[in-house]
Order: sequence, then C-alpha cells, then structure tokens
Amino acid sequence: MIRRILVFFLLSVPSWAALQRDVGQGLVYVRIADLTKDAATLEEALTKPDVVLDFRFAAATVASIESLNLRLEAKTPPPKGLRLFLVNPQTDQRLAGVLTNERPRELTIGPASPALVVDIPVSTTEEEDRRAYEALAAGTPVEKLTSSNTDKRRFDELSLAHNRGGEIPTQDEDNQAPPPEAMEATEPAKKEMAPPHDAVLERAIQIARSLPILRKAS
Repeated sequence: MIRRILVFFLLSVPSWAALQRDVGQGLVYVRIADLTKDAATLEEALTKPDVVLDFRFAAATVASIESLNLRLEAKTPPPKGLRLFLVNPQTDQRLAGVLTNERPRELTIGPASPALVVDIPVSTTEEEDRRAYEALAAGTPVEKLTSSNTDKRRFDELSLAHNRGGEIPTQDEDNQAPPPEAMEATEPAKKEMAPPHDAVLERAIQIARSLPILRKAS
C-alpha cells in the first residue's frame, strides 16, 4: 500500500527536468529547469541556429549565471539564426537580467507583468502560464498547447511588422481584450476550465516562423 502511494506521488509531481521538442521548420524548443543541472543540455541548445530556450521557473546559481553570460557574449546566433528566451516572474531574477541584455538576434518573451522586463510581453495569467508549462512536461504536444488562432495571429504578426518597416513587434497587440458584450456572451463557457494554452511559447513560434518571410520580402 505504501509503495503504491509513493508511486502515485512521484507520478503526480510536475516534471521540472530539461526537455526538448522539435517544433518544425528547423525550430527547436528546449526547456532549462535548472541552469546547473541542465548545463550540458543548454550548451548543446546554444549551438542550434534557431532555438526557443525556455527559462520559465528556472533555478540558477551565481556561478551558472556568470557562465551563461560569458557563453552568450562569446557566441551569438548566426546571421540568419534566432534565439528566443522565454522567462516569467518565477525565473531567477539574476538569470532574467542576463537574458534581457541586448545582443544581436536574441529576444526575450514572457507574460506581461510589472515584475518582468522583456522585449515582447504576452497577455496571459500566472495560472495559465504554469498550467501550460506543466502540461508540456506531462506529455501534451506543443501543437495542442499553441493552436489558438495560429494562422490569424501569424498574419497579424506579419502585417504589424510590415507596417513598422520590418521591425519585430514589442507588444502583444493581437491579444486585445474583446468588447464587454462579447465577454458577457461567453461568460457561461468560463465555468468549465479551458484546456491549457501556452501563449508565451505560441508567440515565440509565431515570431520564429514569420521572420524568414520578412527577410524574403525585404
């Protein structure tokens, strides 16, 4: 009986270990849960030309942060490469500070929050961000977590960037709140918890897939 309880407990604990997913079109997603323990995974990820590095909820030590900072300064992405760093208020603040340092072809993306400074803030809640983070670790496919109006948002991303002369948008302008009457109409549906939706990761994928099109158009 005790053994069954122990097994159930271990299976119920969210997985904070490093993981990797092929997102498609040459883009790779890599989660770093602990900067020290996942050092080898991080080192390999930094060799990829296009990568989404997820540091949300990541733990770190002073030594591991200093090592990462030196690595990022020494080797930037290739001319047509891109590094997208995902962070949130639960990311070690010292680590988040290093990731937000301005470097070529690197962007930080995270939930819009007064406690977080990122290049691209995304409209989401702390609860939804955590639910999506845990769902991916539990085996939910990336496509399912990021399938909310993907085509429409990608079009909006391209249109917005084109209107700004090719600049990458720095605000989550396509996630504007609906009018009050629309919210009232959908109020009954809120009683049931919606499936996890990773708005931060979705935003990163949209940007990574939009940039090659912008380069061809420029």
